[in-house]
Amino acid sequence: MEMESHPDDWFRNKVDKYLQQAISCVSEFLQTSPQDTVLIQNATKGVNTVLKSFPLKSLDAILITSLTYPAVRMAANAVTARLQDHITSPSAVVMPVKRLVKLCHDRNVIVIIDGAHGPGQLPLNLPEIDADFYTGNFHKWVYTPRGCAFLWKNPAYQNAWLAPLVTSFYHGQGFQLEFGFEGTKDDTPCISVIEGIKFYHDIGGFESINCYNSTLVRRAADLLTSAWGTQKLLIPPCMESPNMINVQLLDIPGYLKTPGDEKHLMKDLYELYGIQTMTVCIQGELYIRISAQVYNCMQDYEKLCRAVLELRKRAQQ
Repeated sequence: MEMESHPDDWFRNKVDKYLQQAISCVSEFLQTSPQDTVLIQNATKGVNTVLKSFPLKSLDAILITSLTYPAVRMAANAVTARLQDHITSPSAVVMPVKRLVKLCHDRNVIVIIDGAHGPGQLPLNLPEIDADFYTGNFHKWVYTPRGCAFLWKNPAYQNAWLAPLVTSFYHGQGFQLEFGFEGTKDDTPCISVIEGIKFYHDIGGFESINCYNSTLVRRAADLLTSAWGTQKLLIPPCMESPNMINVQLLDIPGYLKTPGDEKHLMKDLYELYGIQTMTVCIQGELYIRISAQVYNCMQDYEKLCRAVLELRKRAQQ
């Protein structure tokens, strides 16, 4: 409302102040310096920004994992730095990023971490991780509107080649100005991060939130595997996402266990039962990635459990 009530006053006199306040809040949350942190719309944009700014030379290569997020894989293919997820999506695997960063740095490899699911779900200390660049979303686990994320550069890159995707009025005038003003845009989702982080702390902060979410999602996984006669995705406990788990689906006639076909099950669960979930094909099996947030309860997963069993019954008739 404040922006729309007087747009000229907003863009000329207010938005810069609000953005700086938001960046200060974010930097405290991430344990970074404000001068190395900027607010952007999403982690995909953060990865693209680094990849498309990087001065690649002939014979340079980009290395990604088999679990890399599809949009990020496409960005890497488009520009063909070491690119690493923090929590992979949709497989929900927490990567040992500190060890991987050291491994890469020992070989003079630049590291970009796509931490889309990191903020709010993991306790983050970006300087301690020591990647060259880290990007992550706040709208997944820190209670902000969609379109609120950040990009951090290691302090070693004080005069780096990093530049925003959009060249605008403040080109060449510094990291904060270049990224803060990419033409006229709505920055209110990013500014709202102040209230998102406040709410995050008001309801108990990391320990309380993750205790509830982690306990709930594991109870839910036990319920589903027991009812369906299946198992969780087999990964080491130390690599399990705190608030997301992949549960193997039981066989349902008509739903193929091949990449690309899992979307049909996701579509039917939504259209027939009003349940939005993530289905994924991993090593020839279909899984549902369940997650838990403070507004979820066991009844949500009981509904999912019944829906899948009913869907199988319908398919068998």
